[in-house]
Amino acid sequence: MVSLLLAAALSQPLWFDVQHYGDIYAITPMAHLSVTCECQVQITFQKIGQAGTSKSHQQGRLAITGDEDIALSRMKFTLDSHEKALITLTLTDGKQLAFEKRLVLPPQ
Repeated sequence: MVSLLLAAALSQPLWFDVQHYGDIYAITPMAHLSVTCECQVQITFQKIGQAGTSKSHQQGRLAITGDEDIALSRMKFTLDSHEKALITLTLTDGKQLAFEKRLVLPPQ
């Protein structure tokens, strides 16, 4: 089982599909696990600007089939030139699998 977890960790199972059009961003958090998992998914979105910080959080359980790409959510938002966004994606089965991926926009 340890070798299976090591292989999953090395394969970068989480990523973000980022579409950018002017000041509009469309983000799709994605996962690809080598094993089937009944997983807890948590996504935190934080937007930081001159007027302050706003934060939203969503979570839920999701059945993920092994060896398939799956979209975990979809979000669309605008960022002005003086704003930045931080998105944190966490995926765990509550036992042995635990992954986290962060995205900062605009890219540094």
